[in-house]
Amino acid sequence: MKKILILPLALTIAVPVHANFLSEIATGLDIRMEQVHGTPRAAGQLGRDVYVHHGNILTDDYRLHIPTTMYIRAGGGFVFDDQNAMDGWTANIAIGLNMNQWFRWEMGYLQNNITLNDDSRITTHQIEGAMYFDLIRRWRGTGDIANRRPVVPFIGTGVGAGLYTGDNINSGMMWNPFVAMGVQFQISDLTGFDVTARYGWLMNADFDGRKDPTTFNIIGALRFNF
Repeated sequence: MKKILILPLALTIAVPVHANFLSEIATGLDIRMEQVHGTPRAAGQLGRDVYVHHGNILTDDYRLHIPTTMYIRAGGGFVFDDQNAMDGWTANIAIGLNMNQWFRWEMGYLQNNITLNDDSRITTHQIEGAMYFDLIRRWRGTGDIANRRPVVPFIGTGVGAGLYTGDNINSGMMWNPFVAMGVQFQISDLTGFDVTARYGWLMNADFDGRKDPTTFNIIGALRFNF
């Protein structure tokens, strides 16, 4: 007998509640509130407080993080070797892929312009591929806010292949495995300045009797993310 009495009571409560829910969906919550409570509200007014103060949290160090996929890096610097038998300048340009917050993959071009002790000159040209690992994430999330890190150290390794030419030497092909480490200084959300030190082996090269010489490069470069 109790079950028979409870069922009609439950239906009496549930049906109006369901009807009110469908009515709110059909007419919009703002309009429904006005109809029920008689309080005039503009469309979207109920959600206004969520957005009205959003500008107050933005500073030079906090930004809404929109991840970038690729970047271009271009710069130059100096080249030395471990025996101080040569020095000169270097130029480098590369395009990179941000695989995630830690790993980056690059394809680039490197040119070394080297002066030997006898003032003869050698130029190397190579196409290279490299993998870099950022030791800390470029962005640190704090709730809904992303904090841009101003300094990001990194390490990497890669290999290049190309040719060398110069005074009083036979031109030839070479390949250049290398290791690198450096620091990126983030100027803005999309730009940064890299300082990279890299050590490489010019395999199969012969610089005036010096076979398979090693090189040490210091390179400064601007990085543009897009």
